[in-house]
Amino acid sequence: MGLPPPLLGTTTLWHAHEMITGFGGACMAAYFLTALHNWTGGRPVTGHTLALLVALWAGARVALAFDETAPLACGIAPGIAFYGLFAIIYARAVWQGRRWGWLFLPGVIAALGVFDALFVAAARGAVSLPDSIVMTRVLVLFFAIKVSIVAGGMTPRFTGNWIRLSGMGRLPVSRPLATRVGLGPMLLAMGLTFGGAWRAASLALILAGGVQLWRMWGWRSLTARRYAPALMLHLAFAWVPLGLVLTGLAGLFRLPWQETDAIHALMMGAMAGLAMSIALRARAAPGRCCACRPFRWQATG
Repeated sequence: MGLPPPLLGTTTLWHAHEMITGFGGACMAAYFLTALHNWTGGRPVTGHTLALLVALWAGARVALAFDETAPLACGIAPGIAFYGLFAIIYARAVWQGRRWGWLFLPGVIAALGVFDALFVAAARGAVSLPDSIVMTRVLVLFFAIKVSIVAGGMTPRFTGNWIRLSGMGRLPVSRPLATRVGLGPMLLAMGLTFGGAWRAASLALILAGGVQLWRMWGWRSLTARRYAPALMLHLAFAWVPLGLVLTGLAGLFRLPWQETDAIHALMMGAMAGLAMSIALRARAAPGRCCACRPFRWQATG
């Protein structure tokens, strides 16, 4: 089309930003807003408010797709407005519903907005600390933690409901201790990464991957292969321990894969996999068995 390639310092940083906070932020908003009524008792977000959220998200994509000579505020403002409105919507719902257990969520959403702004500022050279590499790592870990929490709770419950209805035998075993312990190394790795201690963070990532794998033990993952929506959840979560360990190893040793490859395991494997599995679960008709059948290959001339 003759358009210049989008830049955010480099085309690689633009790609990283759009896949993490662009795609990841949209997935987070879709899931959190869908769950808003169940979690807080608030009314679903529709109409003009939802349209404004979508417009702000789209505006943030457009603002970063053009020449870097535009003022930094033009690139940051739409993203801040998107996450700010998102956080306000949740804070209002929590306040009106008196669901104080969810009060942390507006803070989490606002923190993502701050990280997003720091990423753009670092990529444009407006700040030197933290730099764009650090912010890429921090944002990837932010979404890895999100997937660990959401998929880590959803997968055994959903699999258990299907096993109970289909009479497939033993129910999945959830380990609350592993769930609580598992967040510690991931949060530690994020803090160490933000502080510039990447080698120490890499060790924490390997430990975190081992704990996440421990969480999966007893989830009846092999049984879940017979039901497509459950299988997708298991596969999405499996990328979390794998991606954490691969990223940690890449930060410590010279290996055949690079850190960027391992980061894709977390974002495209875990994050995108969770988004697709939730969509498949919502698409499945209630009471209808989405059984996995063998693939049939057919040659065409």
